[in-house]
Amino acid sequence: MNLPARVLFRSDYCTAMLLIGNEYIDLSGKKSEAKRFGLLPKDEFHITIIGSETGEGILNYLDILERSEKNKIVENLQNLCESFPWKISLIDEYYYVKKYYNDNSDVGAKQFKIEKRESIIQIVKISKFSLFYKKLNLMVNQNFETPVPHITLFSNSTNEEKKLRGIGIYSKRQFTNLKPLKI
Repeated sequence: MNLPARVLFRSDYCTAMLLIGNEYIDLSGKKSEAKRFGLLPKDEFHITIIGSETGEGILNYLDILERSEKNKIVENLQNLCESFPWKISLIDEYYYVKKYYNDNSDVGAKQFKIEKRESIIQIVKISKFSLFYKKLNLMVNQNFETPVPHITLFSNSTNEEKKLRGIGIYSKRQFTNLKPLKI
């Protein structure tokens, strides 16, 4: 089944998501695992196609360009995201993943706290996702790796404000390094 999705492109951050309707996601099969890990159900579902780290890399590249060239590239990125023939399939493959971040939300703090985020994700297949990244890389003169496409179903964080955020997974190598637990 081709999962219907709507593209949300953020030109200010050069990020993009495929928004998935809640009616297409079934949390019931992983509720016991979520409870065991102390995770909360997400209230919205999406597949990140250009994440914040990639968006930062794009913005850094754009900073060296003239405004008109910069605007044209952002417009082309948005067109790529919105016109790409997204074909998405849910895969019956789930993982518990945790990732640590420097929590610098307290600007006046004398030392950084470590934030731990945990998630249960479902793997998805996106047809020709590597082709999308090849086109993106050509547009912005970069060499970003293709991320592991997934939907975050449950999450939690030691930072209360980020308890429903997922974990950015920007490559197969990074996914493997996080030592995901197949559930």
